[in-house]
Amino acid sequence: EEIVRLRKRYALVKRIDEKTETENELALKLRQIFGAGERYPDIKANVLYQDVQKRISALEDMIADRRAFFNDTVKIYNVQREQFPQIIFAGMMGYKPHPYLHVPKEERP
Repeated sequence: EEIVRLRKRYALVKRIDEKTETENELALKLRQIFGAGERYPDIKANVLYQDVQKRISALEDMIADRRAFFNDTVKIYNVQREQFPQIIFAGMMGYKPHPYLHVPKEERP
């Protein structure tokens, strides 16, 4: 239910920082689902569960690639925003630094 709520919220929010925050929450909830599956050997041995887990792992790899691309883009934006003369115009036009997507601790190298 929480994942469905977060997906709906992601589709409805307009501001990029709210989308980033929602995406971070969604990633955390998905990790919790995997953790629940790990605690139940009967579920873990199920062929359908294994298939779903393989698919989700492939999706997680794609998400990690896109998260890295997004964070690289945010870094470029934030650095450029702070350079002269962009800093003057950014302030006048209300551009603010953008937050990064968080990488869950278990995904960090």
